[in-house]
Amino acid sequence: MYNVGKINIKFNVNPLRTNLMKEATPSYHHGNLRTALLEKAKEHLIEKGPDKISLRALAREIGVSQTAPYRHFPDKTMLLAALAAEGFKQLFQQSRIVPEYTILTLV
Repeated sequence: MYNVGKINIKFNVNPLRTNLMKEATPSYHHGNLRTALLEKAKEHLIEKGPDKISLRALAREIGVSQTAPYRHFPDKTMLLAALAAEGFKQLFQQSRIVPEYTILTLV
C-alpha cells in the first residue's frame, strides 16, 4: 500500500504474477519415479546386465534430472537390491497361486 498525499493506493500484483508463473513454469514432478526407475532398471538388466546399469542413464531415459533417482536410491547397489526384492516378491506371489489338483493330502 502506498500513500500519495491523502489517497491510499493498494497494488495487488502477486496473485496475477504467481498465476502467470504457474502457467509458464513446467512441472518436474514425475508421479511415481521409484516404480519407473525399477521398471527401466529391469529392462536394462535383461538387455545389458547389472554392470551396465546407471542411475543417470535411467534418469535420462525416463526424462527426469540426473540427480532425481538419488532421492529414492542412494547408489546403484541399493537400486539393484530393490530390484531383487521386487523380483522375490513377485516370485513369492506367483508361488502362492497353486491349482487345487496339485495339492496333496496326507492321510
